[in-house]
Amino acid sequence: MSLPRNLPSNPNTEAIGPTTQELLSDEARAYLAKSVSENTIRVVRADLRVFTQWGGTLPTHPEEVANFIAEQARAKKPATLQRYLLILPKWLAAHGHSSSVRTEAMRRVMAGIGRQLDSTPDSAPPLLLEDLKRVTEP
Repeated sequence: MSLPRNLPSNPNTEAIGPTTQELLSDEARAYLAKSVSENTIRVVRADLRVFTQWGGTLPTHPEEVANFIAEQARAKKPATLQRYLLILPKWLAAHGHSSSVRTEAMRRVMAGIGRQLDSTPDSAPPLLLEDLKRVTEP
């Protein structure tokens, strides 16, 4: 269950390419390396791992992403699917590949998933004045 070799070790610095990195000062590179939180890096790696373990290839193409999203819709919430659709193009762009996985067909697949699953989030009940008084009393 190891990551493919082409996953970034530090997506913050690899996202701008080696030539640009060489032109940056040590101080600028240090800030670049800290531009995204460790938690974000962990989530990106986990999502890319889900994609590659599903059988996806990096770099990828729109049809493969549409198939991946459609299959993941069986068990994942639409918000998770949207996150996958944000991470994959960013990885592609960071590695110099076409990041055009968000095609009209992909948008329609997501729309169909949303309509099929009725993904309207449940709203929380309103906070009533009596409840507010009760929780703020000493």
